[in-house]
Amino acid sequence: MEDGDGGGGGDGGGERIHRYPFDDGALLAALTAWSADTRTREAVAARTRERWLRQQAQEEATWLGVLVDLAERGSDVTVGLDGRSASGRLVGVGADLCVLAHAGGTTLIALAHVRSVRAGDTSPAAGSDRRPALQVSLPEALAALAAERDPVAVTLGGGGELRGVLVAVGADVVTLRSRSRPWTHTYVPLAAVATCSPSP
Repeated sequence: MEDGDGGGGGDGGGERIHRYPFDDGALLAALTAWSADTRTREAVAARTRERWLRQQAQEEATWLGVLVDLAERGSDVTVGLDGRSASGRLVGVGADLCVLAHAGGTTLIALAHVRSVRAGDTSPAAGSDRRPALQVSLPEALAALAAERDPVAVTLGGGGELRGVLVAVGADVVTLRSRSRPWTHTYVPLAAVATCSPSP
């Protein structure tokens, strides 16, 4: 039996040959379009999932979690305090303090006096419930500075600034000594300390 397209024999006159409806160029174009469409759908699905995860993280955000996330990014921030602000790179967060690095050194900031933190990051901090990485408290950090006998500037939560040598940190009081004789001592309630930074 000769091959043919069924001419002259009708449906029963020979085996019908079914040709693939695409030529090589059309098939390649169809496969390329299908592949691009698949990649597009996968990209949309990935973006949707990423957006959902980000939204979920933000809904579970905590204050400390946001600060820890910003510190891990090394974000440049401006910390709003009562009547003033402090700027620098957020490099550490503890249970009751955060640490800013700047051209003048470092500044310890009591979280109890922080009113806001503004970050220049393009994406918001996730801020999920996480432990602070810095396992030191504000009194412990101040006590370490007192051991060095370095001059410091201490700002107070209610306003004002004190300068002197940090010489002692008690259970709830900080002692500053004047930098020149005759020496005088100033006693500050620990709860009133908003920031402490090196003083030239």
